[in-house]
Amino acid sequence: MENFRAGRLRDALRRSYAAIAVIVLLYLWAISPLIAAWVDAWHELGPYVLTAIAIRGAPTIGPWEGSALQRSLSLAGIGLVGGGVNLALAWLVAHWVYGTGPLQALSAGSKPLRRRDHV
Repeated sequence: MENFRAGRLRDALRRSYAAIAVIVLLYLWAISPLIAAWVDAWHELGPYVLTAIAIRGAPTIGPWEGSALQRSLSLAGIGLVGGGVNLALAWLVAHWVYGTGPLQALSAGSKPLRRRDHV
């Protein structure tokens, strides 16, 4: 009975744009923490790297700067993990509904003139 329901749900999601919308939303949720992690890391690392290039050596870091750098890198790591989780979820949804990866599902699901149900 449960397999019958799951099969009907998969068919309904395959006929509608709901699964495609979820995959796109998960991709957007995956990209935003990755970009934020990159920007936050370089916000703290940028001055250190530029100073190291300017003096051609390793600049000293005070305790306040070291903790800010450590906090920024840990937040970047959390953002990378969050982005990876969202990418994995997008792959799982695409594989469960379409049987392929998310990029193949997006390219197959974007046929322009095909009528779909609105679930």
